[in-house]
Amino acid sequence: MSEQEAQRQAIARFGDPRTVARRFAPRLSPVPTAALLAALLRAATLLGAVALVAIGVSGLIAELFGDVFGAKFVSGDLPGTTYTPARCADFLEYFPRAGSCAHAAELHHWGEVVQYRVAAGVLGLLVLGGYALWHRRRREPRYLGVLPDGFTATVATALYGVAAAGLLLEGLNGLVEGSGSGQFLSGAIVSLVMAAVYGVSLYRTVLARGELTPA
Repeated sequence: MSEQEAQRQAIARFGDPRTVARRFAPRLSPVPTAALLAALLRAATLLGAVALVAIGVSGLIAELFGDVFGAKFVSGDLPGTTYTPARCADFLEYFPRAGSCAHAAELHHWGEVVQYRVAAGVLGLLVLGGYALWHRRRREPRYLGVLPDGFTATVATALYGVAAAGLLLEGLNGLVEGSGSGQFLSGAIVSLVMAAVYGVSLYRTVLARGELTPA
């Protein structure tokens, strides 16, 4: 390769500036508590916003499940569940063509599952937009690399992995009992994907750390 391309690739292989600063630049002073709390707040805000968007995506999957397999698959009640006449009247008022109180209740619950999750996703997008604008305008922090490498990816991989396992178990239990399992399976699918995405990021961070660690 040309000299210019070789120089570009050599610089790129040093890694992220924060990583280089943390590993090779000596600390001139301890990191104050305020800087640590600020870094944790930024990480929590970003993780929370992404989680809200993931919830919104699970709502879209729940909508798809209901269209394909029916509302009962997403939000069906446990066998033996009954409603008072007044509650049935409410459900049938919303869905007069449902034909039965049970089906009207399924349609009502399905709508709630989808609407609330999509609303959470919209909120997450707004938070991400605000975070991006703030991040572009803020000054470079005085202390680089306050949090360890892969901190966010580690936390996210663990949380999404636990959520996926719990939701998957709830979904399988719903399949066995004949109640609405789609609301849990839709969340499990998204959680598995997010755990995989953050897991890959964590794996790459670990590999990069090994490459930069002096022999």
